[in-house]
Amino acid sequence: MTPAQTAALALLRQYEQAEAEYAKINTMLADLGNTDFPPRVPCMNGGLLESMVALLDAVLGENLASYYLWDGRKNGKITLPDGREFTICSVDDIEAYLGRDVTP
Repeated sequence: MTPAQTAALALLRQYEQAEAEYAKINTMLADLGNTDFPPRVPCMNGGLLESMVALLDAVLGENLASYYLWDGRKNGKITLPDGREFTICSVDDIEAYLGRDVTP
């Protein structure tokens, strides 16, 4: 794994931590009032998130960050042409995928 990929995984982990903190904040906000549309505070604005994910995809390759964040967290899996399957449901899974044996 390259130093850039290691840094990208660290950033992805940091984003996950922030997201978890904001989930707690949003739960508390929802519990404060009894409105039809409780306020929701995102941990990062949409444009910045899209830019970050595009950069992570460029560094990690194969659109791994996009797949993980928007599709893979619950049932993510990559199947290689040789039949090997890799679960992509956590940042640790992405790290294992990047460290896989790529010899034919």
